[in-house]
This record gives sequence, structure tokens and C-alpha cells, in this order.
Amino acid sequence: MIDMNAGIIPPPAPNISPVVDTPIPAPIQEAEVVADEAKVEHKYRVVRGSGDPVYLIKDNYRHWVMNLQVMEKLGYKLGEEEKLTQAEMNTFVPGKAITMENVGDFL
Repeated sequence: MIDMNAGIIPPPAPNISPVVDTPIPAPIQEAEVVADEAKVEHKYRVVRGSGDPVYLIKDNYRHWVMNLQVMEKLGYKLGEEEKLTQAEMNTFVPGKAITMENVGDFL
């Protein structure tokens, strides 16, 4: 029988570094984002009653903000509106709806 391993040089042992106690970083958690930007002071109040419509209050009139595009044009972001009860909403006189065509009247 022929020895197949005869004359074969074994591979060198791997260079293994000693185990070092390295701290494992903690998982990244979502942090509450604190904006550096100053709070924007608006000219008018934007409110929401118990339903979906958002209204801009100007001179004791409540004007329906027709859509998000109009709201953004007015300088507001969704979620900035105040929540009012229906009784509080009824203290304002219904005004005209704010559209992209007349949004300039409210800037």
C-alpha cells in the first residue's frame, strides 16, 4: 500500500489572537428627536373638532382648510392643530373654505 500522506507538510497553525474582553455596544435605540429649530409663531390658530376637518381661525371665523397642500401653504404641518370640543368649535362663525385659489387671503 502506498501512504498518500507521505511527504505532505501540514499547513501552519493559524495565528490566533488572545481573547480580549471587548465591551459590546448597546443596541441603538430610537431617541426622541428634539428639534433645534425655534417654535414657529403663527398668525392664526389651526384647530380640529371631533371630526376630520381642520379649520383656520381668523377674526372669530372658522375657515375650512380644504387639504394638506393648503395647510402647508399656510405654514402649518399636520398634527399642529389644536383639538377642540364641538361646543368650542361652535363658538366660531363658519367662514369660507380655504383653497389653493384663495390661500393668499390668509397669509
